[in-house]
Amino acid sequence: MKICILGILIILNTTLMVNAQNAEWIFSPTSICTGVNIGIGTNYYGTGLVSPIEKLTIGELGGNFAVQDRRTAVSGKFTSGYKFYDYHGEAATFLLEHNGYLGSNTRALTLSINGAEKIRMNSSGYIGIGSNYSGDKAVSPIEKLTVGEMGGNIAVQDRRTAVSGRFMTGYKFYDFNGEAASVLLEHNGYLSSNVRAMIFSISGEENMRINSQGNIGIGTTNPAHTLDVCGTIRASEIKVDLQGSCGADFVFKDDYKLMDLKDLETFVRANQHLPEVAPEKEMLEDGVNINELQIKLLQKIEELTLYTIELNKKSEKQSNTIDNLEKIVEMQNQKIEKPELLQKQNNKINEKTYN
Repeated sequence: MKICILGILIILNTTLMVNAQNAEWIFSPTSICTGVNIGIGTNYYGTGLVSPIEKLTIGELGGNFAVQDRRTAVSGKFTSGYKFYDYHGEAATFLLEHNGYLGSNTRALTLSINGAEKIRMNSSGYIGIGSNYSGDKAVSPIEKLTVGEMGGNIAVQDRRTAVSGRFMTGYKFYDFNGEAASVLLEHNGYLSSNVRAMIFSISGEENMRINSQGNIGIGTTNPAHTLDVCGTIRASEIKVDLQGSCGADFVFKDDYKLMDLKDLETFVRANQHLPEVAPEKEMLEDGVNINELQIKLLQKIEELTLYTIELNKKSEKQSNTIDNLEKIVEMQNQKIEKPELLQKQNNKINEKTYN
């Protein structure tokens, strides 16, 4: 295979073939070609030219490869850089896009595959990966790294496996003082007992974890429920979905049997807690189901309401009886000149009292 170096070399406007140290060189007005590796620059010791290890090797003591494009334009842009070819033609490019205009010079580095721009780095050093909304070039980055305007994913892959022990991989965030936060996948990758968890940490301390079952743990590394919090929760409002369970209004149904107050007193004295409510020891050991407890407390409040209504009825009846008796006593204590009138009044009072 020969290397062709594009350029302009005019030698009698013809092709000249040169053989130097068994190397074939072909010179033409537009190119120079050779089939051997080419080295440019000095070797490590500075005593001679570098010994090329690829088709083109630049220096062992450092060196740069310059692609220069000094065209300028007020509008429009130029591209210049590297193009890669395979059997079918141009396969990829790595180009500088610019206009070179002094007043408003615009620069960007673009990486294209199969004629489609895939990556763009703008003048601010921001990198865009994926297609823009129009689909004609890479997305114009709005942050240090922007992935697509038409959707896109960032993959962090870790295929290590272990029967015991776990690996960590993901994203780490640093500030002036070092690692500040991280979002990591914890896993062992073992096929028969693969364990996975997403871990969110601040200042080196784990703050939240999502395990393989989707349970979220805050302040705990082993969440056993959909949301497991070891600590205080502050909220302006909490809404509990009953999920098909009934409320406590069955207490007000006509067929509901309210426990007799004497029986209730006996139960409370014997058990030191309300009927159908877990005792203190059980709550301390197993915790409390807020949904069940709220419904049960509402049931007890509604029962208490019924007790209050019954007591109020008895109280009103007793109050009426007392009022009537007081009137009888008052009339009996008075000196009445007409006994027959007194008898009629007593009869009316008795009718009201016993009806």
